[in-house]
Amino acid sequence: MRLVCLLFTVILAIQAAPPAISVPSTLPPGTQYESYSYSLTATGGTRPYTWSLAPGTAATLPEGTSFNQTASGIEGTPTGSGVYAVTLQVTDASQQSATKAVNIPIAGNQRLNGCTFFPADNIWRQRIDGLPVHPLSSVWNSTYHNSRLHPDFGLSYGIPFTTVEAGQPLQMVMIDGYPSESDFGINTASPAPVPIPPDAPIEGTNAYPSSGDRHVLTLDTSTCMLYELYNGRLPAWTAMSSARFDLKSNALRPDTWTSTDAAGLPVLPGLVAFDEVQSGEIAHAVRMTMKSTTASYLWPARHKASNITGQQQPPMGARIRLRNSPSVNGRIARLSAANRTIAVALQRYGAFIADNGSSGFVSGVPDARWDNDDLTNLFASPVVAVSLPTSADASSGNALPFAGVADVHAGMWVQCHAACAGIGVAGSTSANPFVVAIQGKTIELSQPLLAAVPQGTVIDFVDPERACDAGPGFCLNDFDYVDESALQLSSDSGATRPVITTPTLPGAVPGQSYSASIVFTGGLPPFTCSVTIGALPANLRLDPAACTITGTLPDPQSRFFTVTVTDSAGRSDSARFTVRFQERRIPRAVSP
Repeated sequence: MRLVCLLFTVILAIQAAPPAISVPSTLPPGTQYESYSYSLTATGGTRPYTWSLAPGTAATLPEGTSFNQTASGIEGTPTGSGVYAVTLQVTDASQQSATKAVNIPIAGNQRLNGCTFFPADNIWRQRIDGLPVHPLSSVWNSTYHNSRLHPDFGLSYGIPFTTVEAGQPLQMVMIDGYPSESDFGINTASPAPVPIPPDAPIEGTNAYPSSGDRHVLTLDTSTCMLYELYNGRLPAWTAMSSARFDLKSNALRPDTWTSTDAAGLPVLPGLVAFDEVQSGEIAHAVRMTMKSTTASYLWPARHKASNITGQQQPPMGARIRLRNSPSVNGRIARLSAANRTIAVALQRYGAFIADNGSSGFVSGVPDARWDNDDLTNLFASPVVAVSLPTSADASSGNALPFAGVADVHAGMWVQCHAACAGIGVAGSTSANPFVVAIQGKTIELSQPLLAAVPQGTVIDFVDPERACDAGPGFCLNDFDYVDESALQLSSDSGATRPVITTPTLPGAVPGQSYSASIVFTGGLPPFTCSVTIGALPANLRLDPAACTITGTLPDPQSRFFTVTVTDSAGRSDSARFTVRFQERRIPRAVSP
């Protein structure tokens, strides 16, 4: 009898142990319109488990996904984007349950009528906010640092496009500018007709001649082929160059070839569209122009558009991002929701220097729903620190005499008062020089002026440390150029490899719960994370899908280990880490 009671007590104890959910608080990220799968795990209780959302919660799984009870996971193709905060519930065979709050991040995706813009590992789709600043960033930015960020789109201006479906009648195009570097048209190596409709919109105006590049962009949604023209003209389609891009492919144009942009890149994938801004996320790099560029280009660009030597201008294809700083983030917080979406995209994905044009101009699609007045809040107005009149006539050169030089210091930008508007700087009339040195009461400038400065001319000096702080938006001094060379697989492909961007892991306090994420960018999902050299400290676990380290460090210990991230194509990156222990802080008693 005593044995039976003991056995009954043991059975009750086993049944009383509820299951526990053993997944990280943030599940692996997914991408809108692309397959998602994650296996859920639990411990304890009595199998089999049934998964659901906790009752009484209004939150839902990402649209297009559901629980797969057979595989014990979440599966599907998300149709929405954002961070989904849900409470998971696991119920065991004895109807005991446990819950855990988790986040499921689903990144947005550039998609149009069923066509996703490039594969998931394409360079256009990779976040660059964790990549290092390019060693030449400050040099490349020295000429145009005071140019304002300018959204070059609105209610009735920008770069339009059109879409066509299967069966669209084909048209011949005459190429009269760069036929040897064009993909289709008469005078090219491939004089076949293409599905560009006769009423396709032309950037600017259909009337010829007109200012601007007169881009014509047509997406065939039946094949996901993009056809672009530069300097398109009617009544029979004629253009200076043509380019065709397969949005299903990572292939780049032949090296040294232009496209309908000077850098040899496509135009449409870099445009800001109203609908994606309205969705709250732009998940791709955008197109930006610069007044002039140097005689070189960086991957993924294929073509240069300058004979300028030296490094005072960026090369074609350089990628520039909005800085993550207290000043910039404070200004972002004060913007409208639409402008915040654009600014955050410039922080996360940045912009490619794709063509010569006005510096800091970001391209977008014209749309009657844009608020032109609101878009101007992305501009920054430089703050003049001090204004001084010149004390004598100065011939064109880089030295200006003043009666006094109070409050002027090296590094300040120089801006002319209206009295000397148009003097500009030798080599680039849109750029302003900066103060190199002060000798007595003579200020030495970084670049010579184009014309003489009459005595009494008022010169404005701008302190770059606070030039853009007044906002409401940004200037190029708020940006850095990024070194994305580690992502490159091949000079002829836009595909990328994984690159770990987490520099160090946070410390752990023995006896307290620990959680850290290994962040990376690039590569083709899904990804697998593993410890390939060494071992994690005791009681810590690496989730191979979410790439998070969780657990409780039992005692003070520090050891080095290597984490490797491998994508579905077998490409990988590794980084060496350690979890350093931190002493538990015990509140000091306050004496009465």
